[in-house]
Amino acid sequence: MSTLLVRDRTGNPVMMSTSARGPSLAAESAEQAAGSHHVQCVIPANLLNEGRYSITVTVGRGINQPFATAEDCLTFDVHDTSEQRGLYAGNWPGVVRPKLVWRKVPSSSL
Repeated sequence: MSTLLVRDRTGNPVMMSTSARGPSLAAESAEQAAGSHHVQCVIPANLLNEGRYSITVTVGRGINQPFATAEDCLTFDVHDTSEQRGLYAGNWPGVVRPKLVWRKVPSSSL
């Protein structure tokens, strides 16, 4: 089982995710044979707001039996693109800023 914790520049938790989802995956994680195992976690594009983030990774047998934790083992910066920012030059509030789909709908359809 692996856990990913993302923190912002000031150390506040932004999000946490684990590879143990549901009873079948949790049991599968607990029963893995000894040896090297590789897992991958993808943070979707356009999810985080501009800023610096750090990642802490924990591996273990189930969420309550950690074997090792690597605190702040990766730090990365998120930069705005002109597509995401548009004409706005100020700072966007918040930690997440997903790229949502917006469209105009006629008032009569509401």
